[in-house]
Amino acid sequence: MGGKKKGLSQEAIKKAETAVMLYKEKKTAEEIAGIIGVGRSTVYCYLEAMGQKRNL
Repeated sequence: MGGKKKGLSQEAIKKAETAVMLYKEKKTAEEIAGIIGVGRSTVYCYLEAMGQKRNL
């Protein structure tokens, strides 16, 4: 079947790992988004995909 592939690309995985690291340093979603160059909602998606609870 066609359509969008599920999961994160290699580039997205790297950004997600960075987001988790910054999240553990108590950065806000807005700060993380600015640092890794994505939107705030994408930060939440990355954290969820990497198994982090959403407490931002």
